[in-house]
Amino acid sequence: MEQEQSRHVAPAVAPGLSRHLAERALALRARGVPPEILAATKRAVMNALGAAALGSHRSAMTAAIGYASDQSVGISGGALIPWHSDRLSVADAAFITGAMIHLEDFDDSYFACRIHPTAAVCGALLPFAYDAKCTGQQFLEALSIGTEVEIAVGLGLVPTAYDRGFHLTSVAGGVGAAVGCGLIQGLGVDELEAAIGIALGSSIGYTVMFGSDMKAFGVGHAARAGVVAVGLAARGFTSAPDAIEGLGGVVSAICDDAKDAVARMAAAIGELGATWRIPGIVLKRWPTGHGMHAPLDAAERMIRRRPELLTARLTNVVISVPSWFAGMKWAQDKVDAPASYLEAKFDIPYCVAIMLAYGEFRASYLDEQFRSDPRVDEIRRLIRIVFDPEIALGQALLEIEADGLDSESEFVERCVGSPPDVPLTDEYLEAKLRSSVLESVPATSGQTNTVDRIIEAIAGLDSASQTTELSELLAMAGGQ
Repeated sequence: MEQEQSRHVAPAVAPGLSRHLAERALALRARGVPPEILAATKRAVMNALGAAALGSHRSAMTAAIGYASDQSVGISGGALIPWHSDRLSVADAAFITGAMIHLEDFDDSYFACRIHPTAAVCGALLPFAYDAKCTGQQFLEALSIGTEVEIAVGLGLVPTAYDRGFHLTSVAGGVGAAVGCGLIQGLGVDELEAAIGIALGSSIGYTVMFGSDMKAFGVGHAARAGVVAVGLAARGFTSAPDAIEGLGGVVSAICDDAKDAVARMAAAIGELGATWRIPGIVLKRWPTGHGMHAPLDAAERMIRRRPELLTARLTNVVISVPSWFAGMKWAQDKVDAPASYLEAKFDIPYCVAIMLAYGEFRASYLDEQFRSDPRVDEIRRLIRIVFDPEIALGQALLEIEADGLDSESEFVERCVGSPPDVPLTDEYLEAKLRSSVLESVPATSGQTNTVDRIIEAIAGLDSASQTTELSELLAMAGGQ
């Protein structure tokens, strides 16, 4: 009993990890973010806004924006949200923007801690920076540092917290959002330490929600938690100084071995500024969860090599994926077809069946007309998932047998979008933003020209006197 209890009691850390994070974040801002990291952060912004455009007018966002608008009636000031003309309170705009970036699961990933690093931090900072009228350089530096902090926290919590069902983007995202907003607000170390604890105490998400609107809600709530935490801390609101590592703190609550988690998190925090992790972020090619990307890449490669597979009678399809997927409900072999757009997005057999039936994969293939396609359902039921401990996240092995054809196999070592081997180009990210707008944002007069200006504004963020132009262009493109 004593041994079991000791695993959940972290060693004393002086100063506490919240303090350590605050001190490192402020030191990084004082030192300045390297130009190559700022350039990578601009790519992350481009990617995030493309992801947001795709989800901007889904029913979940219509509902969320409608509710937030009702709460914001009569406000003065406030902030804008991407791809809509609504003006909301800064906190509500952060919630909407963070949720919108993540809703389609088209945002980025950092595989080592199973986090979508940009959604919550950028979701909070876009409206916060708009309201603060900070420079583009300040915005980019805050986003870079907030993202690095989020990843460092995630590296301590993974893998057991994720395996136990906690969505780490929602847990660590609130910390990154609080740090980013706190830097723009000009918080001192005491206030920033408090903001980190406040955010940790108010942002959470669960993997059981994957395939529902609540997955995006958790990320949006993390963005909102970061904004609120900074506002409270600036007014003297306090939090436990050992909110991360203390008995009953986040680590002991959600990790199996608190001592190990704290040691790994402390090491990752100590590396902040010496090791920049933003260049290792994976930008997504497919509008679905990162677990589906390597299987989709494998299926696409195989079809390019053997296009006759599109019309052949398939007799056996096996997909080998990382063994930790076995704990995720979305990775299981399923009898019933996905019942909704979001369920389909988190169904490996369904996504691969679409690629094997149509030779491509887009968000529209998640709609009901394709979910009820007999050919897709036949292939989907044929697919068997194997959980292989030798396969890492971002990898997959696809094996196919078909009547009259030799058996085929395709192994994906690193899915498309993984730096440095197979990154998405700047041109691809611009095209991703344009195509997402075309597919999901209602057309308005001059929208194409406005999107061109949005791309230019992102490219010029580091020299912009304010970020307001970008937010105003995003609202203009939505035109509602």
